[in-house]
Formats: sequence, structure tokens, C-alpha cells
Amino acid sequence: MIARSTFSNGIVLCCRSDDDDSLLAVKCIDIDECPTSSLVLLQHEVALTRTISHENIHTYSSVWLSKSRLCMSSLFMDYGSCADIISSHFKHGLPEKIMALILYEILTALSYLRSVNLIHRGVRCSHILVSKNGEIKLSGHRNMIELSRDGIPVKKVHDFPKHDSSMLPWLSPEILQQDMQGYCTKSDIYSLGITACELANGYAPFTDMPSTQMLLEKLNGTIPFMLDETTVAPLIEDTSPSANADTEKFKSEMIEAAKSRKFSTAMHQLVTDCLERDPDMRMDADQLLKHPVFRQIKGLSKCQILQPVFEKMDPISKKASARVFQEQEEMMDELNRMSMCDVEWDFQE
Repeated sequence: MIARSTFSNGIVLCCRSDDDDSLLAVKCIDIDECPTSSLVLLQHEVALTRTISHENIHTYSSVWLSKSRLCMSSLFMDYGSCADIISSHFKHGLPEKIMALILYEILTALSYLRSVNLIHRGVRCSHILVSKNGEIKLSGHRNMIELSRDGIPVKKVHDFPKHDSSMLPWLSPEILQQDMQGYCTKSDIYSLGITACELANGYAPFTDMPSTQMLLEKLNGTIPFMLDETTVAPLIEDTSPSANADTEKFKSEMIEAAKSRKFSTAMHQLVTDCLERDPDMRMDADQLLKHPVFRQIKGLSKCQILQPVFEKMDPISKKASARVFQEQEEMMDELNRMSMCDVEWDFQE
């Protein structure tokens, strides 16, 4: 087992394929214990992802039932999610070139989803997966929705994802305000802007405030930003007491990290463009793919750009193998310590 699914009370296993010996991630969910609402979302996710195919979108290759367990296999992504990478070795954010690569790959995925009239509504670091080959894929499709009504394509939808409150900091103002204007695929671009700040700072904007305050900030057009030597001043000037010692320590470390780096003007502009309050003025994925910020990764291989990550982190498969080996060693030690004289045998019927 390599992970637990907090959404559906399932587990994720690392398995090896009998066909080509490749590694697979298999999510197993006990449908007898899974809430009906979660099962409906899983059914929706599986059905939609079976209709799409793109190199930057993570989908299930097989789905089957084993007794009461629903099992779903997919390509094994050796370095987990961007949230895993940040929390383990990049607590105050990733280098700009890595950010640029991740954002470009996810924009490519969003461009494809736009072409097939789908809104993802789940773009965030924990839903962006990285493989040892440098592949970057968008996952977490349970919130995905079609731009259609009764099978007829429409320009905007009005559905609100009530079941997933954890996504609120990443959702666009037009989704949150729930009015007659509705929203379109550009709402995913806003979420990408929040994700860019998360990649740069190590945490997502608005996650430290109550939902009501977050809603007001977004509706009033507050634009979050990446922290570096040019933007850190407000954080330094903020003398309000922190909730606890750990928060104060993180803030102090964040200030020092920001003072020691500088993001390019183009990267700052990309975030501003993504977080445009008015969706009609916000760029779409195809326009953003031509943004000047991506010139810095032109001609570079994905593995070359991701090398700082590969150098600091071990693949999940290596950790899993080490854990299995350790468990086997402990079992052998326990068996070696056992004495057959200590065992009581009873052959009576």
C-alpha cells in the first residue's frame, strides 16, 4: 500500500502488470463501506474519463469488481503529486523552470478539455502527478462537468460542486458567486493561477481564512501573488500575531525564502493573467500556451528541468520496495527468535 484515499476511504496499491512488467497504481474501494454520494461521483469520474485521452491527463486503464471491492488501475506516477513534492523537499516553493514546465503541461491538458467541452473544476497541486520519465498529468476528475444540457452543448453551466468544500480556495469567483451568469472553461484558468501561487509559495492562497472572507476577497477582485524579493514587503509589514508558534516559524522561514529569490516578470504576469477577475477578460488555455514565460523551457527536456526534484526525492516505488523488504526482514527476525519448544501442540480431536 502506498497511499490512502481520504475522499472514498479507499487504498492505493503499487502493483506490477503481468503483461509487460510495468508498475501500476491500483485504487481499491470497498463499495459496501463507501457512502452513496461518493459512489455516484466515482461512477461519474470513471464514465467521463473513459471518453477522453490525452498525454497530460491521468485516466484509469482498467476498472473491475473483486467481491465488494471496486478496483481501478492506472499508470504509476513515481513521484506522486506536486503537493507531495512540495511538502517533502520544497516547503517554500519550486524553482521557476519547474513551475513553468508544470504549468505548460497542465495548460495543454486544459486546452484539450476545452476542445471536448469539459470543465475540470479540480486543478490544484495535489491533482498534478509526476512520473520518473518527466510525464506530468492532471488527475482528480471527480468534479469534472460537461458543458452541455440534456446532451446539447452550451456556453456556460451553473452547477456548484457542493460535495467538495476542500476545493473552495482554488475555485473561481464566478463558480463561487452562483448567479445567473454561470461559468465556462475559463474557470479552470483561475484555478491554475491559484495553483501557480501554490507551486511558488508552498501553500495555496486563501487557505488561511474563513470561507466567507475568502468569498469576499475573490468577489472584490483580490489577486494573490507569488512571494519573492519584489513582493514580500506586505508579509514583512504584517505584525498581526500568528495562531501558534509553528505558524509564526513558517512565516519567518517564508520571508527568508522570498527575500532570497526573484521570479521573472513574465511569471508574475502569467499569474496575474490567470487570476483576472472578469472571465470575459481572462485568457483561455490556448492563448496562455503562447505566453512569454514558457520561452525559458524551450529546447530543454522534461527530465532535465525536473532534475532538482529527482535528485532530492526517491521514487515512491523505491520507498515501497524498501518498506516491503523491511517488513520481510522483521518477520524473519521474529521467526528466528521463536523456539519450537515454546509452542504447545494439541493433537486431540
